[in-house]
Amino acid sequence: DLMVGMEDFRLSGTYPTSPPLAVNDLLVTGALVKDNQSSIMAGGVVRGFDARSGKLRWAFDPVPPGMKPVTASDIANGASYTSSTPNAWSLITADVERGHIYLPMGNPANDYYAGKIRGELDYYGSSLVTLDAATGKVLWHFQAVHHDLWDYDIAAHPVPFVQQTVEGPVPGVMLATKIGHIFLLHAETGEPLFPVEERAVPQTDVPGEWTSPTQPFPTKPAPLMPDLSEEDIWGVTFWDKGKCKKLFGSLRYGGVFTPPSLQGSLQYPSFVGGINWAGVSINQDTNVAVAGYHRFPFILKLEQLKEGQAHPYPQHGAPYAMTTSLFGSPLGAPCIKPPWSYLSAIDLNTGEHLWKQSFGTLNNLAPMGSLFKWGGMVLGGNMQTASGLVFIGATMDANFRAFDTSSGQQLWETDVPFSAHAMPMTYRLRKNSKQFVVIAAGGKGLFEMVGSKTGDALVAFSLPDSNN
Repeated sequence: DLMVGMEDFRLSGTYPTSPPLAVNDLLVTGALVKDNQSSIMAGGVVRGFDARSGKLRWAFDPVPPGMKPVTASDIANGASYTSSTPNAWSLITADVERGHIYLPMGNPANDYYAGKIRGELDYYGSSLVTLDAATGKVLWHFQAVHHDLWDYDIAAHPVPFVQQTVEGPVPGVMLATKIGHIFLLHAETGEPLFPVEERAVPQTDVPGEWTSPTQPFPTKPAPLMPDLSEEDIWGVTFWDKGKCKKLFGSLRYGGVFTPPSLQGSLQYPSFVGGINWAGVSINQDTNVAVAGYHRFPFILKLEQLKEGQAHPYPQHGAPYAMTTSLFGSPLGAPCIKPPWSYLSAIDLNTGEHLWKQSFGTLNNLAPMGSLFKWGGMVLGGNMQTASGLVFIGATMDANFRAFDTSSGQQLWETDVPFSAHAMPMTYRLRKNSKQFVVIAAGGKGLFEMVGSKTGDALVAFSLPDSNN
C-alpha cells in the first residue's frame, strides 16, 4: 500500500504517473503530488521495495540537511513521511554498474508562491538527486533551478553516458530541462563537465515573496531557446499580430526567469515547454543525444481570491492563487513565430549542437493543415538506431517519422491511425532476421483538448534484411 505513511493525504491527489524502476532486486517508485492546491500536501518520498518480498527496504524523504528524514524503520513504527516535500513524478533511471539511482525532482508545494511557507524544503527541488541503490542514501544532487517559482521541475528522465575525452572516458549523466537547459554532469560527483554560470535574473515585486538573485546557466551545450524579443511576436493575420504585440507590451518579461507577478508575467518556454515529457535518447556508440522539444509561451498571473471563490489553482496557504493561460492570439495560435517544435542533436563529447530540425504539421487540426509545418507539442520520445536513424511520433498530426542522425534530414514519414505519443521500439525475432520498428498510437493525453482523434493502435514497420 503506497499510502502507508501518508494516510492523512489519501484523498489529496498523490498517485504514481510513471512505472516503478526495476534495478537488481529492487522496485523503486515515486509519485506525483497534485500542483497548486495547498501548501500542505503529501510528501514526495521515493521508496525502494524488495521485489521478492514486497518489504520496504529504504525510503528517501527529501528533507534538507538539518531536518531529520523519516526512514523505513520509522514507518514500521507508525510514523508519517514529511509533508509538502519535492516529488519524483517522472521516470526514475539507474546506472546499474555504479549502483546509482537518478531522481528527476519536482517542486515543493506550492509551485508559484513560496514566501516563507516552504522554509528549507527547496533544497532538493528541481534537482537531479543521485541515490545509492542499496541504501537509498544521497550521493550528490545538482539543482537546475533555485527556489523554483515557475513549475520548472525536471520532467525528462536523466540518462547516463560516458564522455570521451583526451584524458580518457568520463562517466556522465545528462539532465535536460523544461527551459531548454542541458546539464552534463559527472556521474560520481555531480560536478558539471562543462562550466555552469550563475547569472543575475529578474527579481520579484510580489509582497512577501523572494527570488534567488542568480540562476544556473549551462555554457555547453548552449541553451536551446534564446529569450524572446518583440521581433519574435507573430500572428496568423496582421490583425492577430497587432493583438499579440499589444498583449506582449502589457506583460512583465525579462527572460526565462521572469517571476510570476500581480501584473501578469510572460513565461517562455513555459512549464509545458522545452524538453519535457518526451525526454532524450543517446547513441552510446556515437555519443550523440537527440531531444524533441517545443516552444509554448504562457501567461502567469497571481491573484487574490475572494472568500469562498473556487479556483483550479487556489494555492491554499499562500496569499495568492495562480492563473495560467496560453500567450496566444484571438485565433488561438501562440503569439510567437512558428515552428513550435524541433528535434535537436548534441555531441556529448564536445557539448556542441550538431543540428536542429523542425517537425510536425497541423494535419487533422486545421483546414489544409498538412501544408502548415508549424509543429506543436512534442509528447513522445525518440529512438536512435545503430544504423544512424532517429524514429519519432510525438506530434499531433498522426504521423511517424525517421530522420538522419548525422544531418537531421527527414528521410521518411507515414500516417498512423492516431497521434503516436509513445516511445518507439525496435526488435528482431532472431539473429539476422528482419528488423521491426513498432509504435503505440492512441492520440490520448493533452491532445484531446485540441481536437486530436483518439483510439488505440499498435503499428509495426519492417526494415530490409540486414544482409541487404
